[in-house]
Amino acid sequence: YLAKCIQYGEQGLSICSLADRMDNTEKDVLRALQYWEKKGLMQINRDTGSGEIIGIDMLAPGTPATQGSPGSRTEDSTSAVASTASSQSAATQEPSVHANIVPIPPNHREHRGTPPTASDSPAAHQISKNHAGRTAKDITISSARRKELAANDEFIWTCHVIESYLERPMKPNETQLIAYLYDTLHFSKDLLLYLYEYCISLGKTNCNYIQAVALSWDEQGVTTPEEAEQASTAYNAAYNAVSKALALGRALAAVEKKYVDRWQKNWGMDLGVILEACNRTVLKLHGADFKYTEGILDHWRQDGVHTLQDVEKADLVYAQSKAEKKQTSTPHTQTKSRNQFQNFQQRTPSSQEVDDLERKLLMR
Repeated sequence: YLAKCIQYGEQGLSICSLADRMDNTEKDVLRALQYWEKKGLMQINRDTGSGEIIGIDMLAPGTPATQGSPGSRTEDSTSAVASTASSQSAATQEPSVHANIVPIPPNHREHRGTPPTASDSPAAHQISKNHAGRTAKDITISSARRKELAANDEFIWTCHVIESYLERPMKPNETQLIAYLYDTLHFSKDLLLYLYEYCISLGKTNCNYIQAVALSWDEQGVTTPEEAEQASTAYNAAYNAVSKALALGRALAAVEKKYVDRWQKNWGMDLGVILEACNRTVLKLHGADFKYTEGILDHWRQDGVHTLQDVEKADLVYAQSKAEKKQTSTPHTQTKSRNQFQNFQQRTPSSQEVDDLERKLLMR
């Protein structure tokens, strides 16, 4: 909870407010802080004279606690500078701490040991550019809105459940993505939970992959888990059907999926039309060739073909056009023969030529 408050710039934290949020006593909160301090994940700064808590440093795992001035900030920690609300000694009374948490700068997040996020799927879209044309700058939430969301019980509860799905604390970019989906794209808590359930079931926990799926659902107008399930099923069914039609006997590779995505999403081809093009490819080439299949589909696309009925009409028009060309071909082309004797030009001899020929025969 402290990490979230640091990220969202929460103000006015105290031992009392932490106890209320955690539904525990103030002693339990203090005991928890001391526990994490022993584990090396935070350093509690106390006044040297009174022993009151005046600051909390969130440390990276394995970072040794530093003995510096109270509330001072080191490269590997972010100070939670606190002002005390009580002047009594901690030895005689539990301290009441009012903390102003300083947000973690980007460079400090890198020093805190957060591993870089790598794409775990060739089909995953990078955070800087995605198929929807939105960039990293677009997927942001203002600091004022972040503070409002930090007080939204439904949003906080959703983040906690997603963390339980991931079995680890969320990273800042993951929290920002969830805030963007919840606040800007208006994903419901049920749809957000289904999004992470679906991606985790595929073994995908990378933020970039989850973002690509979420933006794809947004483009398709998905608003409920039921609609998301239908979209995901249809998405996978197309890949499986193309693989089967081309007799690949395996799942499509990432580059092959891009072909199918282009045919369906960019060109608006029905799955039946795509499968018909695959069938003609196999009959012609006796094997799979995505470029050849794309050539067929591109020709149909230019002719306005998008359904199987359109394919039948296009085939009929092609057959009629071929027949007309055959009928309008020249007679010389139709009677042309390979026999040279038949091609010899015939003529009728005159009566004088016949008499001359008889005379020559008689003289012999």
